[in-house]
Parts: sequence; structure tokens; C-alpha cells
Amino acid sequence: MHLKGNQYTLEHIIHLIREIDYLKTQIQPHDTGHIYTTISTLQQRVETLMSESEKEDIEFYGSYLSDSDC
Repeated sequence: MHLKGNQYTLEHIIHLIREIDYLKTQIQPHDTGHIYTTISTLQQRVETLMSESEKEDIEFYGSYLSDSDC
């Protein structure tokens, strides 16, 4: 099954969050700086996807409302 649009983005965000949660369990007192870097990068990606998703929602609903004859 192929997901498209917002459904795909939502699934992508969910998987990234799960990966972030897993990576947090792998942190040790030392020698895991690369894990912190990866977590930070994935968190930024989640924020970007959420922001893009919000913009798409606004564009969709905005066009829907402006096309109405009411």
C-alpha cells in the first residue's frame, strides 16, 4: 500500500519519532555523541515535516473556503 500526501507525512513523522525514542535508549555516559547528533537531526526533520504539513493544510482549507459560493 502506498500512502500519499498528508497521510504519508504523518506516517513518516510517526516513524521518525519512534526512531528518536529508540535512539534515546542507546545513550551511554560517554562515546555516544553521534547518537545525540542523530537525535537532533531527526528532531529537526520532524519539526520541518510538521511545519510543511501545517502549510499544506492551510493552503488546502484556504482554497476550499475561497472557492465556496456562500
